[in-house]
Amino acid sequence: MSISTNEAHLDSDESLREQPRAEGLQSEAHGVPLGPLPTQIGVLLGRVEPPQMRAIISPIFDELARLLSYLNLIEAGLSEDDSLQKTGIIFRLVHEKTLALLRQLEAGTRRAAHFDEGVRGVLDGMSFAIRHELRRVFKDEVPELNGSRHAQLSRAVLVRAYGLLHNCFQQSTITLAQAFDPSLDGPQLFDDYRVKVQQSLVLYGELLALLGRVRDARTSSGVLSKHSLVSHLKHFREETLHFLMYRDWAEFEGFVGEVLRTYDEPDDFEPVLQKFDSYLGTLLSHVGMRDALRSHPPAGARPDA
Repeated sequence: MSISTNEAHLDSDESLREQPRAEGLQSEAHGVPLGPLPTQIGVLLGRVEPPQMRAIISPIFDELARLLSYLNLIEAGLSEDDSLQKTGIIFRLVHEKTLALLRQLEAGTRRAAHFDEGVRGVLDGMSFAIRHELRRVFKDEVPELNGSRHAQLSRAVLVRAYGLLHNCFQQSTITLAQAFDPSLDGPQLFDDYRVKVQQSLVLYGELLALLGRVRDARTSSGVLSKHSLVSHLKHFREETLHFLMYRDWAEFEGFVGEVLRTYDEPDDFEPVLQKFDSYLGTLLSHVGMRDALRSHPPAGARPDA
């Protein structure tokens, strides 16, 4: 099989050859090294029966690990690549490899139907989810990544694309693993998944506290409640805002500006707080639905709207 143009650009890159390997779980295809598979996946594969089923899912795990390895390069490139040209090449390579994975999943779905209808359904669901996210990134949100010429894209946009794809491939790996061992979860399989869980829990807690202060300020005419709200807003902006999705930053900052602008104008302050209250409630719901919190629900319920 021929090597793609994008792959050829990266074939001699030292950063690709330096990717760590997990003993007994790595191979090379077309000169492109796999990233490390979680140790638990190797243990799981050793227990999968019949051998024909193992032969179906093992290469799928391999390709998911390879795609995550490319995304690790993208993550590094977003902070090191001044022009983002190389980062764009890797994104296009991820697109090519994901299309190949989708073909592999379609073939695996047909083969798995002969052995386990449940696994067939999992593979079919993975195919749908990956195809959806691929279209979302490369067609709807950042179509410029499909172009042969380098497009000038902001780091914020590329970070967003990276996050969507990284989450998709991690979730796909977790979903496939759980089809054979339901006890496995994200924090067991991926070290950085634990960080996602902690960040999401902190974000949820801080948003919940902020919503409480907004409601205190709405029901109290005292200066202390307003001062507490403003202090918490400033703290949130400095310490926690970066845990939000990039797409939410501008809107959140807009509300902060409105709160600070109307602080001493009671007639304008209440309508701003009312809108901010509604916005925070919606934002809390979205954070609570994050994949990282599915098995680690935040303590405490959101106050009723």
